[in-house]
Amino acid sequence: MLRKMKLSLLSIGGSLLILAILAACGSSERPTPTQDVQLPIIGSGDVSPAYPGPQADSGYPGPGQTTVEFPPVPADVAFFVPPPEGIPTFPGKLLFQTERYGILQVALLAGDSGEVTRVTNVPTQAFEPDWSPDCSAIAYTEEVGNNQDFDIYIHDIASGQRRPLVTGSGAYDWAPAWSPDGSIIAYQNNQDALINICFIAPTGERLGCMERGSYSNAMPAWSPDGTRLAFGSNRAGNWELYVTDYPAMSTLTRLTNNNDIDFHPQFSPDGQWIVFTSKRLGSYDLYLIGADGQNERQLTTLASDERDPTWVGNDRIAFTANIEDDWELYIINVDGSNLQRLTYTRGADQWPVWCSAE
Repeated sequence: MLRKMKLSLLSIGGSLLILAILAACGSSERPTPTQDVQLPIIGSGDVSPAYPGPQADSGYPGPGQTTVEFPPVPADVAFFVPPPEGIPTFPGKLLFQTERYGILQVALLAGDSGEVTRVTNVPTQAFEPDWSPDCSAIAYTEEVGNNQDFDIYIHDIASGQRRPLVTGSGAYDWAPAWSPDGSIIAYQNNQDALINICFIAPTGERLGCMERGSYSNAMPAWSPDGTRLAFGSNRAGNWELYVTDYPAMSTLTRLTNNNDIDFHPQFSPDGQWIVFTSKRLGSYDLYLIGADGQNERQLTTLASDERDPTWVGNDRIAFTANIEDDWELYIINVDGSNLQRLTYTRGADQWPVWCSAE
């Protein structure tokens, strides 16, 4: 039975361009994990349920929204206020989007010290970062024209220089995902009011989009070897997770099947597991499922919303949570133990992305 909910654009500070949910209840029974079908699958012609995004009830830039006002911090000044209990350490570093500079920007959290340093310093909002494979550059989404458009830029860490990669009016381009070999960036585009996954080389050569019917494909995530792509799609009536082979995209394996939203999949570094967010129990929690669709289990059971997961090695997961009335970054062991807070600041900290390089 379909249940309609009114569309809403998110306010500032969340993680993705959202048009909050318009659909969807389905069967709560799990399918056979190896349920493969050929692409493309043609939809039924119904109105496509709106993209749920990671923050369906919290901030994100969008038409008609205004930025929050916090005192700006100079780009060359590290922003770090250690809490009394200290910041937990971890290998590598995290990119994330933050409101701490007065307008949504990308920052870097050092795993060995907890120090936060600003990465982007643009006059409009910058968000949804992803690392290049060697962690020398990032791809991210940038606001264009006062919330009227979103384009994808590449930013070089060493020089601080940025350049446009995907531009064009009339459609949003957002949420880039860099392939493991560095040759392709997958991203989302909402041409014709439906969301689809498209591909572009870092040099700017457009490589086409996934085929689709009257449904949307979103949130691409690469397997570590670059031969598979996990993503969300509402082709079955509500947002579920799928895996397809790449580049052929000739088969499609459905991973999840329940009565609410599953989205934001991320492969573990060893390729054995996928962490994702689900609202199947009424709030957003993190779940794990084998890359073969087996052995699904719930990771977080907090009363708050937990979203935007990223692997920190094969044993820990960093994520966004609204535990204490503010969106901050947390880290947890893959067995659900040792939950720890990573950021402490005014304004939302969201969308962490891990890099193993020190």
